Amino acid sequence: MAGPSYRERVDAALRGGFPEGALDVASDAFHASLGDLRMVWGDVVEHLAAQPAEVRVRLVAALPGRVVQAPAGPGLGHGLLHLCVALSEGLPVDILADERRAAVASVGEHWVLQNHTYLHLVRAEVAAGRNLPPATVATVRRTAQLVGDRAWRGLAGSLRGPALNVGELWADTALAETAALGEGWPALLAHAVTLNAGEPGARWEKVGRTLLDALGVRAARTRILSWLALAGRPRTRPLAEPADGTGAAVNERLDPVNVNAARGLICLLSFTEADEDSAHTLVRLVGVGLRTVPRHGPRSPKLAHAAVIALARQDDPASREELRRLATWVSHRTTRRVIDAAMAQGRT
Repeated sequence: MAGPSYRERVDAALRGGFPEGALDVASDAFHASLGDLRMVWGDVVEHLAAQPAEVRVRLVAALPGRVVQAPAGPGLGHGLLHLCVALSEGLPVDILADERRAAVASVGEHWVLQNHTYLHLVRAEVAAGRNLPPATVATVRRTAQLVGDRAWRGLAGSLRGPALNVGELWADTALAETAALGEGWPALLAHAVTLNAGEPGARWEKVGRTLLDALGVRAARTRILSWLALAGRPRTRPLAEPADGTGAAVNERLDPVNVNAARGLICLLSFTEADEDSAHTLVRLVGVGLRTVPRHGPRSPKLAHAAVIALARQDDPASREELRRLATWVSHRTTRRVIDAAMAQGRT
């Protein structure tokens, strides 16, 4: 005969006026579920969060000691922080705020995070009116793009943060320089991020050319080339590799948020005067995008395609020659099709 459920054990502890006992049951549920909120742990959190305010106040008061006793880092300690967030809903308390901030900062150490424990912790920080560390914003954005989870996408869409994800040399440099330069430079970077198609629409191009003109086309071109020359360099903020060793080598991958921005900058570059420097930079970016990452494949064919399209758009002798050279060594099927299409259109 099956014993009492976790909910029944929680209720028995609460009826006996023993909140510590209810937290014992919650800890058992966490371990039984390996912290997965889709399992019994999530059911216990939901059940405790539905208790009357006077009960939740007592539970919250008992939590700090539990969190201190829990092993540092991911695991029960972070699970109890999430439980504290759930129990504190509607209560005039902000308990364990320092511990929650540390847990939220640890989010930025990962390529992506699917565990909704951290989703709730980040939401709590945002609701408290505190700014998130830029590295945490970067992880939330990557998770939203790569995991396909509606909750993470909704969270990412609500966040304020830098135009680019920190952690890559070119992005860190671009963010620092645009902040120092001021005026229209941050707007140029922000506009680059909004390019969502392979080639720009008329409105996007018009806005981009206006921004370039306002900054000085030559100055903007020089700055863009200097940023793109750093793309693909080792990360400035190494991330934790997947613990089970089965994931792709995340520190060799390209941040998808920054790839989108780089594509926008590449397109803006194609609106400026072409020369050998820009052609060589674009060819290098093709190689950066097609470099193979173990257990993942090419780093970013989208980046390579954007560079090929920009070479074709520039339509100068150096760019045409580089396209012909690319056709001799690029074997990636879809990128090769982009090269062949550009050459077939007579742009070379």
